[in-house]
Amino acid sequence: MYIDEFQNVSYGQVITNLFIGLTRHVTGLPKDLRELGYEIRGIEYNFTFPMNGDLENVREVNPDIVIGSSKLSHSIILEIKGGANIEDDQCDRYLSLDSETLRDYGFLNEAELNTFDITYFCKNENLDRIRIGLSGKGCPLLVSSEEIIELDDRNPDFKVTETSDAFKPLNIDWGKVPLSFFPFDKGSRNSLVGDYIMSDVLEQMAQGSERIIVEESMLRIFVNWPTIGGQKKHELKDKAIEVLRLAERYDFKPYISRDGRKQEWIITQNPLSGVYDERLKIWKRMKKKASEFSQRLTSGELQTELDLFN
Repeated sequence: MYIDEFQNVSYGQVITNLFIGLTRHVTGLPKDLRELGYEIRGIEYNFTFPMNGDLENVREVNPDIVIGSSKLSHSIILEIKGGANIEDDQCDRYLSLDSETLRDYGFLNEAELNTFDITYFCKNENLDRIRIGLSGKGCPLLVSSEEIIELDDRNPDFKVTETSDAFKPLNIDWGKVPLSFFPFDKGSRNSLVGDYIMSDVLEQMAQGSERIIVEESMLRIFVNWPTIGGQKKHELKDKAIEVLRLAERYDFKPYISRDGRKQEWIITQNPLSGVYDERLKIWKRMKKKASEFSQRLTSGELQTELDLFN
């Protein structure tokens, strides 16, 4: 299995899930990065900073992943390229980042600020074009192929030898990459979002909750929710809100109702709050209802002209 075989999931989303998995205990994935002490510190965090203190010359970058290791006093600022091009000044903006700017954002440990690498990640089939974009920039480049991830030998290694050695190469069984760590994105189909959101709704019903609070749902669904940047959180919650509003309008109309303009839904009727002996039967019925709702989202039968509340 290779990345292109994943259904309805972008390249960036697969690689994000991969790196989360590489820093956790996941059966079937290499443990090298975890043993080197790397942890996820940021996912799509937006950095805005003035060049040399000049407030009229502001730079902005939005790395896909930031990982850090206090053990190695090192961090990696990772830009994932699903295509074959790099924006004209993107790498230069990244190279303008310094330890002070990273410190100001506060999510890297002090030791992890000692050394960092601006790093690009691409598919093997796009390697030649990405090399051109990185020519002379001095950035490490990680390349994915069917069975490995490795450092491109025409670009520099990482500043930490142990990290470079881990990618010479890093064997990957793509079929072992769990997609549930970062399960959907702003471009995901509503049916995929619905699978996760409506499962959480049912779980909250089963636990006797009185409300579905979107922020709390996202904390349960995304294992690294606290590390996700503000704009990305906003986009992901918009996806969840759209699905919940469709559920409220259609299949789950008797059960949930939005509390005004809040990002909260009141559980107005809870069939899972009955006596224990009946709950398994009702649970199966509600799971079937959620599945049918997801299928209706997939077919495009449900349309929305809703203005999302931000």
